[in-house]
Amino acid sequence: PPATRAECACGGRGGGAGAGAGGKKALTKEQMEKRIASTLEEYVELKDLSEVKATLDEMGSRECFSHVVSKALEMSCDAPAYTPSLTTLIAELKKTEVLKPKELQEGYAFFMEFLEDQTIDVPASPKVAAEFVADGLRNGVITWEFVAKMNSDYWKESGSGFHVKFLAQLLKTVLEKEGAEGAKKSWQEGGQSLGAFGVQEEAAFIEESALHTLFPLPKAEPKLKAMLAEAATDDAIVAWMEAEFGGSVDRDLSRCILRCVLANYCQELGGPEELAKVESGKLIEAKEKELLLKRQTLMKKWLDKECDQSYALFEVQQAAQDMNFPPGFLSRTLATLYELEVVEESAVRDWLAPPDNRHLFLAAAKKKFTTTENVNAKRHAQQFMDWLESET
Repeated sequence: PPATRAECACGGRGGGAGAGAGGKKALTKEQMEKRIASTLEEYVELKDLSEVKATLDEMGSRECFSHVVSKALEMSCDAPAYTPSLTTLIAELKKTEVLKPKELQEGYAFFMEFLEDQTIDVPASPKVAAEFVADGLRNGVITWEFVAKMNSDYWKESGSGFHVKFLAQLLKTVLEKEGAEGAKKSWQEGGQSLGAFGVQEEAAFIEESALHTLFPLPKAEPKLKAMLAEAATDDAIVAWMEAEFGGSVDRDLSRCILRCVLANYCQELGGPEELAKVESGKLIEAKEKELLLKRQTLMKKWLDKECDQSYALFEVQQAAQDMNFPPGFLSRTLATLYELEVVEESAVRDWLAPPDNRHLFLAAAKKKFTTTENVNAKRHAQQFMDWLESET
């Protein structure tokens, strides 16, 4: 495989291509490969970036520039101690634009095509490759979309399960390098899903790979529902979540908290049948406020950002819609959450009309409802919105 990788990275082996600049004979592909390899070895020892740049500049051709990445990966698999130096080098070559995006990605792809086979002879290869990919994601060398394409092109169809194993290794590496918040941000902004990578049993994958800090919902939601049903205090629930997730709660988990609170709240109110009987026309019903007040601490704990409040309010919309919009329920719930300072006025407005120049995840969340459903939600929220207008 190493020889094949080198051939692929440089477009195949061959002789010289005539005279280069200044009448010098152009280097053959094999000569360029060897020069790159020796330069990388020198860099590991001396950390001289200028020497690497000079070597590449003197080649007279960019034909084998992608080989810098594939060779760095190959060397690091054989000697994992090289990994920190060579990942740093790749980041610097990208930052200084010595290597172009296409060359960087080709270098990754050429190596990754043979990663599964390489693992048989060099078991450390997936861990090393994950280090390079994680660094590439951090430094903007590659994207999650690019990683998903490699997964689809090279591993998913092999039937060995390697694609799932490597994804687990990669996600754990990203967590180690970026921390929980950074890893979540990287994954969310990448716009991918576990299913897109071929993970069929997501809950089992998360459990077996110990990735609950990155994907907390499969573990958190059942526990939250159970604790709410058992009338556990907010302090007890907060303590469990902090112990389990280190206090690191992303917007999906914040939204899940409100979803679970609303499910328990609607059940305590008697469900859609009883809610359909409420005809007072009031924006605040004493019993409803009393029930939500019991969960004020829990909701406010992790709904402190207005954008997260807006995102969570789609759960209020969903709850009302699932019960066929009981008269006044949506407006009353919004009013009560506002009264309890769980949500801000701007958060409600951004939920109804997501901005197109920020917090783009709100627009994406709204699009998960049909136009008719969103029109119905706006109509049932109008009583509260009219009250807001009258107050301002």
